[in-house]
Amino acid sequence: MVLLMLDGIRSEIEFARESTHHASFPKAIEALNATISMVEGGNLDEAIPKVAEAVSAATTVAQESWEALAAHGLL
Repeated sequence: MVLLMLDGIRSEIEFARESTHHASFPKAIEALNATISMVEGGNLDEAIPKVAEAVSAATTVAQESWEALAAHGLL
């Protein structure tokens, strides 16, 4: 079940990467690929920091967008 969820998240981030070409998305995908490999290998303790890395890379884009909108008085 965890692998299906991680694969679904990776698919969504791949879509975002193709749509925006933002440099943070490939970093998130690489971290998710490593996470999936670790989960498949039963290395759950090592996978947790990789998930955090993927989330951080993906949310960087959202933060930058938020800041740009706020700077223009749109938020």
